[in-house]
Amino acid sequence: MARICIFGDSIARGNSDYIYGGWGQLLSNYTERNFEDLSIYNLSVDGETSREILNRFQQEASHREPYAVIFAYGTNDSAILSSTKENQVSQSQFVENTKALIELAQTLNLQVVFLGLLSVNEEMTNPIPWDEERNYHNQELQTYNRLLKNICEECECVFIDVIHEIEPRSLPDGLHPDTQAHQKLFEIIKATLIDKKILPNK
Repeated sequence: MARICIFGDSIARGNSDYIYGGWGQLLSNYTERNFEDLSIYNLSVDGETSREILNRFQQEASHREPYAVIFAYGTNDSAILSSTKENQVSQSQFVENTKALIELAQTLNLQVVFLGLLSVNEEMTNPIPWDEERNYHNQELQTYNRLLKNICEECECVFIDVIHEIEPRSLPDGLHPDTQAHQKLFEIIKATLIDKKILPNK
């Protein structure tokens, strides 16, 4: 059985898509319908940053033996903490963590894909109502997205840039995409994976 693993945060997990469960679940549904020997494992966890994903990636990926991995993180890294007025994960640490993840993935002979960050509705995310310690700003998100894009170019990884793809009205809590937005993300991701021959073209 061929496998693709997704490592990400609550957006990758599908929060706020109460109908289909997010782009990861839509991708899983698509592969189940079209390919008998291909499975998607969504290993995304709410609130995680590159730090937590790096800590668990090798063990979880090795156990499932995928041929490709989709990383979808960075939003929480970019968050400004109310207590320190600094990013939850500094830019330099974010770059270091990301390069370490790529190195681990390449050691496991995986094809590596990164989903870029989304913009937020800043009127609702400073701070976010359920965690007043964290604040999300589009300027920070754009900076971390640019860092991620540059790393992918340097390391020859697939990068899917979606920073301008989702409208603020499609973010019901200001941060997480709704069902229609996740459908759009799924279509973009699916098309890229087929184009890069990570998914077969049925």
